[in-house]
Order: sequence, then structure tokens, then C-alpha cells
Amino acid sequence: MHKPEVSITELSVQFGFNSNSSLTRAFKKHYHISPSEFRKQNNSRFSKIGKIESKNGQEQVVFEEYICSIDHLKNWIEMNAKIEIREMAKLELAYVTSIGVQNIAPAYDTLVKWATPLGLLKHPDTKMVTVYHDSFKTTSPEKVRMSACITLTEPVKVSGNIGKISIEKGKFIVGSFVIALSEFEKSWNSLFVWMAENGYQKADRDPFEIYHNDYRAHPEKKCIVDYYIPVL
Repeated sequence: MHKPEVSITELSVQFGFNSNSSLTRAFKKHYHISPSEFRKQNNSRFSKIGKIESKNGQEQVVFEEYICSIDHLKNWIEMNAKIEIREMAKLELAYVTSIGVQNIAPAYDTLVKWATPLGLLKHPDTKMVTVYHDSFKTTSPEKVRMSACITLTEPVKVSGNIGKISIEKGKFIVGSFVIALSEFEKSWNSLFVWMAENGYQKADRDPFEIYHNDYRAHPEKKCIVDYYIPVL
């Protein structure tokens, strides 16, 4: 990027982007400035793009490494996900609130103990759903707000720690994965990269996951899961 003799188009090809606009979106997301504007500036803030230091003295990921990471995620999702744009009907859920990743398993335990005597888990269309109310990019894992949910196919009464919420109908990017627990973060990151690369914009609603199996019963301990990103 700091070599003016290399065109933006050449950089797009080099780093695996589909077009100049795709590279520009990724660059602006990371540096809050377009590639062409960056080249015009001689500000010392950008004088050493190869290595920049954060306040605590640690080197931040440089742009070239960032682009390589994006390229890796693009390749990974191409091999590991089926992606489609889907119009979803309204979804009714019963839920238990979880603050922090450390509390999501206990939240599901509470939900299952409530749902079992009501026979809700016996319905073939019943699914477990995790709704994310905060982003892990802006909120620490121990403070992220989540809802451990179960889909409802008929009206039920709730009380105590159990509440009811709805996911309104709309358009979603749906990524279908068969992944290990350790691959959940990479899957989310890659799906958001796919969203940006394909020109979609996230709507002001919460993303969520729908699970289709109990990973503990899977021979490779993998989750069959759909990721949903609401889009405009």
C-alpha cells in the first residue's frame, strides 16, 4: 500500500479481493480512510504502515496481515459453509438470559429443566437458539449479553427466569456449518467477511444461531448449526 507504483487494482488481485471496492471497504473498516486517501497523506500516523504500536507497546496487526486474514477467512468459509439469503417468518422463543459466555451453559440447563416436563423437547421442529445482543468485538466475553432460547410451536405460559421473545420476520444471510466448538468464532468472522464482500449491510437487529443436533452425540463432536445475520 505504501508503494505508489503498485495500483489499487493490482493490490486487490494480490490480496484476493473481487474488486477495488471490496478492498476499499476492508481498508476503510480497519484504518477509517480509503486507500487512495491514505496514499495522499504524509501524516506520520501512517508513515510506518508495516509496524504500528498500540498504547501498551504491543505491535498491532498490520494491514498486510489483516488482508491475509481476510483472504484466509474467505477461503475457509468457501470450503466449510453453505450460504444463502433467506426470508424468515417470525420466530417465537422462550429464553433465559445469560450475561457472559461462562453463564450460557447454566442458562440452557435452566431452560431444559423448564421445557422437559412440558414436553416441548419432544416436538420434532423444536430447536435450540442462541441470540447475541452484544458484539464480541466491542464487549468482553464475560459481559456479552446472550439469550439461551428454545423455539415455540404453540403458546405456553412462562414465569420466573423464563421469558418470551420474538425474532421478527425479515431477510437474513444464513450460513450452515458442521463445525467444532473451537471453530465458532472463525465461522462468525468469516460470515461477516462474506457479508461485506457481497455488498450486504447488517440490519439493526440481533444475529443468532440455530442448532440442529447435540454435538456430544456427533461422532466427531461437531455442531450442525445455522448462523443468521439480519440484513437490509
